[in-house]
Amino acid sequence: MSLEKFVEIINVDSYHPTEKDLCEMLPIALHSLKPKNSPWTADFVANMLIMRYGLRGNSGHTLQQLGDIYGRSRERVREIEAKAFRLIRRHLQTVHNA
Repeated sequence: MSLEKFVEIINVDSYHPTEKDLCEMLPIALHSLKPKNSPWTADFVANMLIMRYGLRGNSGHTLQQLGDIYGRSRERVREIEAKAFRLIRRHLQTVHNA
């Protein structure tokens, strides 16, 4: 996985973040977007996405590897990842359309 793949997944054509920008933005954005009743923290999800997509100079991790690291199932990691992308996409579309 890579920065390009991450940006492709969030699917916002006019937004082209650098890896540094993305790593800095993720915890802040997820903190402000996270539903109040969500059991996960913004830092947890940001770090998971950074590891998943090989940001900060690391190689990307599979869903299974992240599940093993965080003590969750591969499917649960995928669900958390998908929800985070929905929140980020919705936020970026709102900002872009404003």
